[in-house]
Amino acid sequence: MASEEIIGLLGILSIAWWPIALSIMFLLRKRFPPSNDRYAAYRALAYVFIFWVGRTMGTWVSRQVPIGAGAGIQDELSALMFGLPIAIFWIYFAYHRIEGASWKELGWNFSHIKREIVLGVLLGIALFILVNVCWSYNFWKFWSPGPKICVNMDIAVMLFIGSFAIASWQEENIYRGYLQPKLAVLTGKWKANAIQAVLFSVAHVGYWQFTSPIPFITNLTMVALMGFILGLYRQRYDSLVAPFIAHGLVDFLPIFWWYLRY
Repeated sequence: MASEEIIGLLGILSIAWWPIALSIMFLLRKRFPPSNDRYAAYRALAYVFIFWVGRTMGTWVSRQVPIGAGAGIQDELSALMFGLPIAIFWIYFAYHRIEGASWKELGWNFSHIKREIVLGVLLGIALFILVNVCWSYNFWKFWSPGPKICVNMDIAVMLFIGSFAIASWQEENIYRGYLQPKLAVLTGKWKANAIQAVLFSVAHVGYWQFTSPIPFITNLTMVALMGFILGLYRQRYDSLVAPFIAHGLVDFLPIFWWYLRY
């Protein structure tokens, strides 16, 4: 484990990173205006970098602190409540205030809300089965008889918030909401979707240990495929509502699978 001084310093930096980076993006608006298509694409990529650096530092710091096994559920809740406002407000200031994008431009289109909810749930379940069952070679294990599901409600609530209000909220706005349409102006819709899917996958590199190349590459490919499928929906319906629901379900539903398996 790294020294406490380094952990503390990176902890402070992981907090300060967001306002510092957003301030720089705000100051560069005149030099690289979002109204210019090329600059808008570059700025969209810059936000991907901001997100990657901030989340990487935060993830590393959190892994150095023994939250969970010894610290208890209260500390997990504290960490969640700490990350939640950062996730919500930095997206708001980055895209709505600094870039001047409306929520509708980001894909928050509620004109067909019933369709969005139904397709979002169906897409989320399908991606969950594809990603967590079929792709991970646990198809028969998933359907095999096991103990009854007995989910801890505190853990379920925290995972639900983390899945939707933090992970899905951030990543859908960043990759499918803003980056994909900005790239599409320069590269075309299909290339833009492929690029955002690859970048979406790369952002998850730190979530798996590189113990063997095949599982590592498989996991990255799995996430890229998920990003591409969600991007297809954004491309086809110009909406982020269903991808947001689907993404949140993919992250949340494994809690039931864990209890089925173990």
